[in-house]
Amino acid sequence: MNSLLLHYRMLPMLLLLSLALATRTLAQTTAVISGTVSDKDTRDAMPFVNVIVRGTSFGAATDESGRYAIRGIPPGIYLLAASAVGYKSDEAEVRVEVGVSLTQNFSLKATTVQLGEVEVYGASLRRERITEAPAAVSLISARDIARNASHGQLPKLLEAE
Repeated sequence: MNSLLLHYRMLPMLLLLSLALATRTLAQTTAVISGTVSDKDTRDAMPFVNVIVRGTSFGAATDESGRYAIRGIPPGIYLLAASAVGYKSDEAEVRVEVGVSLTQNFSLKATTVQLGEVEVYGASLRRERITEAPAAVSLISARDIARNASHGQLPKLLEAE
């Protein structure tokens, strides 16, 4: 009976030890890619840029200082890509080795973004450009303005119309 109780008391310790060994083993079979992303012209750090390892589910976004870190990458040769709206994407081939921290910096060049034509469907029930779309018009009588202005409610009147 005492030996059975001893086994139950050791079970949490054995589980913790197994978890620690598994984590250490995993850390020894993967690597970290980190670096910074900056604007090519101004050299300013770029926050919230997506950096991904193509063909995998690994990736990260840069922080406010333009830094990123992608952890847990298995060894191999990968294509790393950085992209942001309004900037030309940049790619780099990297060789990931076990237990090695790799640094890959990116410098993105600003580019124009071409958007399609904007169409608005309005009261006329036909396709038209936004500059040709009818605008809603409301009429507020002088009596309504006088009645609400004295109570400081003129903004409410305008908001409701």
